[in-house]
Amino acid sequence: MDYGKDLPPLTLSSTSVSCLVTLIPVLVSMTTHGEVPSYEDETDKPAWWPSDIQWRNPKFYVQDADKKDGGLKVLRKLVYSCYSYHGVEDLLCRLDETPISDSEP
Repeated sequence: MDYGKDLPPLTLSSTSVSCLVTLIPVLVSMTTHGEVPSYEDETDKPAWWPSDIQWRNPKFYVQDADKKDGGLKVLRKLVYSCYSYHGVEDLLCRLDETPISDSEP
Protein backbone atom coordinates (compact mmCIF):
# COMPACT_ATOMS: atom_id res chain seq x y z
CA MET A 1 0.00 0.00 0.00
CA ASP A 2 1.24 3.52 -0.83
CA TYR A 3 1.35 5.53 2.38
CA GLY A 4 3.44 8.28 0.78
CA LYS A 5 0.41 9.89 -0.81
CA ASP A 6 -0.70 11.03 2.65
CA LEU A 7 2.54 12.83 3.50
CA PRO A 8 2.20 16.63 3.75
CA PRO A 9 4.29 19.13 1.75
CA LEU A 10 7.15 20.40 3.89
CA THR A 11 9.96 22.95 3.73
CA LEU A 12 12.84 21.30 5.58
CA SER A 13 15.10 24.35 5.68
CA SER A 14 12.59 26.39 7.67
CA THR A 15 11.00 23.66 9.79
CA SER A 16 12.00 24.02 13.44
CA VAL A 17 13.73 21.36 15.51
CA SER A 18 10.69 21.03 17.77
CA CYS A 19 8.42 20.53 14.77
CA LEU A 20 10.72 17.85 13.31
CA VAL A 21 10.93 16.08 16.69
CA THR A 22 7.13 16.00 16.77
CA LEU A 23 6.72 15.12 13.10
CA ILE A 24 9.04 12.10 12.87
CA PRO A 25 7.03 9.81 15.19
CA VAL A 26 3.92 10.83 13.24
CA LEU A 27 5.65 9.88 9.98
CA VAL A 28 6.62 6.53 11.47
CA SER A 29 3.02 5.90 12.54
CA MET A 30 1.57 7.12 9.24
CA THR A 31 3.82 5.03 7.07
CA THR A 32 3.62 1.85 9.12
CA HIS A 33 0.01 2.31 10.24
CA GLY A 34 1.15 1.48 13.72
CA GLU A 35 0.63 3.12 17.06
CA VAL A 36 3.17 5.41 18.69
CA PRO A 37 6.54 3.79 17.93
CA SER A 38 8.57 2.10 20.64
CA TYR A 39 12.19 3.08 20.20
CA GLU A 40 13.25 0.11 22.32
CA ASP A 41 11.75 -2.31 19.79
CA GLU A 42 13.59 -2.65 16.46
CA THR A 43 10.47 -4.20 14.91
CA ASP A 44 8.82 -0.77 15.08
CA LYS A 45 11.56 0.71 12.88
CA PRO A 46 10.19 1.50 9.41
CA ALA A 47 11.98 0.34 6.25
CA TRP A 48 12.79 3.95 5.34
CA TRP A 49 14.81 4.61 8.53
CA PRO A 50 18.46 5.02 7.38
CA SER A 51 20.79 2.25 8.52
CA ASP A 52 23.43 4.78 9.60
CA ILE A 53 21.05 6.44 12.11
CA GLN A 54 20.34 4.61 15.33
CA TRP A 55 16.68 3.76 16.01
CA ARG A 56 16.03 6.23 18.82
CA ASN A 57 13.51 8.81 19.84
CA PRO A 58 14.18 11.93 17.70
CA LYS A 59 14.55 13.98 20.90
CA PHE A 60 17.78 12.10 21.56
CA TYR A 61 19.50 13.77 18.61
CA VAL A 62 18.88 17.31 19.88
CA GLN A 63 19.10 16.93 23.67
CA ASP A 64 22.64 18.26 23.90
CA ALA A 65 22.82 21.95 22.91
CA ASP A 66 26.38 21.45 21.62
CA LYS A 67 25.16 18.84 19.15
CA LYS A 68 21.92 20.57 18.10
CA ASP A 69 23.19 21.51 14.60
CA GLY A 70 24.25 17.93 13.93
CA GLY A 71 20.98 16.73 15.39
CA LEU A 72 19.04 19.00 13.06
CA LYS A 73 20.83 17.41 10.09
CA VAL A 74 19.90 13.95 11.39
CA LEU A 75 16.24 14.96 11.79
CA ARG A 76 16.14 16.44 8.29
CA LYS A 77 17.75 13.28 6.90
CA LEU A 78 15.09 11.15 8.60
CA VAL A 79 12.27 13.18 7.06
CA TYR A 80 13.94 13.18 3.65
CA SER A 81 14.49 9.44 3.86
CA CYS A 82 10.80 8.85 4.61
CA TYR A 83 9.64 10.99 1.68
CA SER A 84 12.25 9.55 -0.65
CA TYR A 85 11.37 5.95 0.27
CA HIS A 86 7.75 6.65 -0.62
CA GLY A 87 8.71 8.43 -3.85
CA VAL A 88 7.34 11.82 -2.85
CA GLU A 89 10.55 13.74 -2.17
CA ASP A 90 9.25 16.31 -4.66
CA LEU A 91 6.96 17.45 -1.83
CA LEU A 92 10.16 18.61 -0.12
CA CYS A 93 12.18 19.77 -3.13
CA ARG A 94 9.35 21.72 -4.71
CA LEU A 95 9.07 23.86 -1.58
CA ASP A 96 12.68 23.78 -0.45
CA GLU A 97 15.42 25.27 -2.64
CA THR A 98 18.11 23.08 -1.06
CA PRO A 99 17.18 19.41 -1.30
CA ILE A 100 18.69 17.15 1.36
CA SER A 101 20.65 14.28 -0.16
CA ASP A 102 20.81 10.74 1.15
CA SER A 103 24.54 11.19 1.70
CA GLU A 104 24.18 13.99 4.27
CA PRO A 105 24.69 12.88 7.87
